[in-house]
Amino acid sequence: MAPDTQTTRPALRIPILALLLALGGYNIWCWQNALGTGEPSLARWFATWQMFTLRDPGHSELYAEARVGEAWQEIELDALFPTRWESGPRYGRSSFWKSPTRMRVLAASTCSRHPASPTRVRFRVEKWNKTLGQVKQPKRKLKTEEILDWSCDRAVALPTGRLL
Repeated sequence: MAPDTQTTRPALRIPILALLLALGGYNIWCWQNALGTGEPSLARWFATWQMFTLRDPGHSELYAEARVGEAWQEIELDALFPTRWESGPRYGRSSFWKSPTRMRVLAASTCSRHPASPTRVRFRVEKWNKTLGQVKQPKRKLKTEEILDWSCDRAVALPTGRLL
């Protein structure tokens, strides 16, 4: 009977198991430190999914406007993009609106999905700090920032190469 050639060699089993246990322990360490005291310095190297390990120091809301004719109209982004996470819409995360690539795709998608066929869309974000120990989060020290002004006749290339 021939040995199974698909299994790991006996000499490599213990080092691979040790590596897997070390990575698992490191992931748990990163998770606990990120939720407790902030991002640990070593967490930048491995196991740093921003969605799970990095806390956002503030709140933010993304707003959009469309230029239809000669007037700017407020866009209800939740109506155009109804997919939500438990914590809110995907485009509402700071890691999303800080990315120029993601914002260009959002702008091109907003142009194509808007029922009035706008000529331009623009995005702004309102940011405020979190108030620890409170359920209601008042908008103290509110800052408004213009993020993107997009002409709807421009196309943007998706990662697959397809133009949007």
